[in-house]
Amino acid sequence: MRLLSRILRLPRSHGFGVQSPFAYRLLTDVIRERLPYYAYSELQEQESMPSAEAAASAIVAKEWMTEPLRLKRLLFRLVNHRQPRCIVYAGFPTASTLYLKQAKPSAQFLNILPSEENLLIHLPETIDFLYLRHSKEPAWTEKVFRACLDKTDARTLFVIEGIQRNALMRTLWRQMQCHPLVSVTFDIFDVGLLFFDPRLNKQHYAISL
Repeated sequence: MRLLSRILRLPRSHGFGVQSPFAYRLLTDVIRERLPYYAYSELQEQESMPSAEAAASAIVAKEWMTEPLRLKRLLFRLVNHRQPRCIVYAGFPTASTLYLKQAKPSAQFLNILPSEENLLIHLPETIDFLYLRHSKEPAWTEKVFRACLDKTDARTLFVIEGIQRNALMRTLWRQMQCHPLVSVTFDIFDVGLLFFDPRLNKQHYAISL
């Protein structure tokens, strides 16, 4: 099923039929960028050695290397492209935290664990970049999404992990797409991208990496 879906998504994935200049540039210059970034080799070496935090937590140690390389590199490219001032990582830390931080070392970085819901009332005034990674618990994913909505502006990008994980996540993803604050969305199998720029026409793209 996934292979068939990838084949059906290929034309859009390469920009064919995409009339929006914003979406076309994002597709060709960021999402499907194939040039090797300067930091890729160094990051792969670093991720093979989990942080002290990962070593001290059985859950984090188990989760550390669960994301595919293509997804971690996509996160790097997205942050490098958007240059956010604030990155919120919601979920147990994985090696992707290295990619997010390396792409914009000067950005404020906040990690919210599923056991730390109280931090949701102390979010930064504006969230430029949210990576919401705990799709095993759709209810928690929705709670974080709702809490972060009023912290968005035209620069904000939400990256939602596991949008195709199960029926509950697929339903939640459709609800996110339909939210009136959301403009352009991308379904990339592993993750979904939500943009909030009101100048963009509401549009959904189903593509593949």
